[in-house]
Amino acid sequence: MMRRTFAPLLLLSACSGGGTETPDLGKAPLDAAAMAAPDASVPGDMQKGCAFAPAADGGTCVDVVRGKLLDEAGKPVPKRVMSVCAEICFFGETLDDGTFAVPIGGPVLVDRFALLVHGRPDGASYYLGLPPLKGAVATYLAPLVLPSLPKSGPALPETATKEATFTSSGVTLTLAAGTTLQFDVEDFELMALGKQLRVLAVADPKKLAFIDPASPPEGLYGFAPFDVVFSKKARLSFPNSTKLPAKAPVDLFSQRSLITAAPPAGPFEKVATAHVSADGKTIDTDASEGVTTLTWIALRKGQ
Repeated sequence: MMRRTFAPLLLLSACSGGGTETPDLGKAPLDAAAMAAPDASVPGDMQKGCAFAPAADGGTCVDVVRGKLLDEAGKPVPKRVMSVCAEICFFGETLDDGTFAVPIGGPVLVDRFALLVHGRPDGASYYLGLPPLKGAVATYLAPLVLPSLPKSGPALPETATKEATFTSSGVTLTLAAGTTLQFDVEDFELMALGKQLRVLAVADPKKLAFIDPASPPEGLYGFAPFDVVFSKKARLSFPNSTKLPAKAPVDLFSQRSLITAAPPAGPFEKVATAHVSADGKTIDTDASEGVTTLTWIALRKGQ
C-alpha cells in the first residue's frame, strides 16, 4: 500500500521559540560565514523571502536551512533529498560537496519543524531538530553523518496472513496474524528493496546528531523500511549487546515521526517495555507490548 509521507497544508504563522542545538560530531566545523552567503542553488527570491514576507503573529522568519552531509568515512554524500517539514515541507538536495540549502523564505513555527535526511536507498533516514538561527539563516555548523544500511534483508509482506518473524542484524521483528503494513512512498518506489527489513545496529550512538552525547542510549537501531506503519503492534527482539543482566527491565524509545504524530518530529518517546531474556542473550518486548511504526529505536535501562 502506497502512502505519501506529508500532505501540504497552509504555512503556520505563530512561533513559540527556536530549534535545538546540534552536537559536535567530531569533525571540522563548517565555515559559518560561507554557509550564510548567497547560494546559487537557492533561487534569489527565496534568499530574500523574509524581506517580502515579514514574520507575523509571533512567527520566526527563516530564509534557508543549510548544512553538509557526509558518509561514515567523512566523504560528501551528493544528490540526497533534504526536507524541512511540519504541516508543510520544503525541499532541497545535497550538492557534489555534500552541502545543502533548503529554501524556506517566510515565517514558520521553528519549534515545530525538523530536518528529514532522506538516506535511502543505502543510508538510514532520520529526523533532526533545526539548529539555532543566525539572522534568518539556520546552519548546522557540524557536518551531519549518514549511516549506511545493510544492502539487503528479508522481504516484508503488505499483509501478514499468519504470525511471521523477520530478522536483520540480529534484530527480529514479529508480526501478528492479520497485520497490514503501510509503506512510505520512498520505500514503495524502491520496489522490492523498499520492502526488505534492513536494520542498522549503531556501535557509537554519540556520532549521530539526533543523540544527546551526554546521555547516549545503551543500544540504538535504525530501520528500513522507514516510517512503515503496522495496523497491530509488532514485537521486537534485540541481541543483548548492552550486557544488561538476565531479566533486567528495558525501555524502548522511538524517534517521533510525522506519520503517526503531530509535529515536531525527531524527539525520542517511550513506546514499549521489554526485558532481558532469562538466559541473558536477548532483549524482548513484553507480552502485549510492541511498536506501530519503525524509525529509530533506542534501548535504555528500565526502572
